[in-house]
Amino acid sequence: MANKKYVWIKVEGNEDKSITYHDEDGNKLTRYLDPKAKNPPRGTKSWRHQNPGNINHGDFSRRHGEIGFACYPSPYDPKKKICFAIFPDYETGRLAFAALLRTERFIDLTLNQFPRFYTGLLKDSLPDTNEVIEYRKNLRIISKFDMERKIRSFTGEEYEKLLDAIQRCEGWYPGDEKLEPAPDKIVGVKFLKHK
Repeated sequence: MANKKYVWIKVEGNEDKSITYHDEDGNKLTRYLDPKAKNPPRGTKSWRHQNPGNINHGDFSRRHGEIGFACYPSPYDPKKKICFAIFPDYETGRLAFAALLRTERFIDLTLNQFPRFYTGLLKDSLPDTNEVIEYRKNLRIISKFDMERKIRSFTGEEYEKLLDAIQRCEGWYPGDEKLEPAPDKIVGVKFLKHK
């Protein structure tokens, strides 16, 4: 079973912020948040959701393979919730993330502009938040790219490196997970010599 490729078709969120994936055969995989781990964090939201870009739940994520979503209180307004897509595997989440940056909303942004729009600070009249300043600094250090380059200018291997850098800025840190295989099922009975 170690080499088996599971196809997760639905998910459920648990009170401890862990996420449990289910396949059609009854196998389960639970990914856990470790609230005690700080540097680096372990079992972060993007990893638990198989969503390396922390894409919000919505029409775009549904069109790109989302199988569920989880909502958390907004850090800006505790009365509001932000919902993030959950994908069936890392590859699907990564492809969705790669497609998102190629949309009209992001493709013509420079790397300096990107953190403002990606974190939701859309009005030019508002000053950068601490989150935006930190994100921009981390993106520059991790990617080592010219921050005045537009996302449109990245192709091939450079584009993959940009995705890797943003994934790190989004806090992708693996944690603990537990696979629970489904109990063996009797699929048929054969009689031998009338027994």
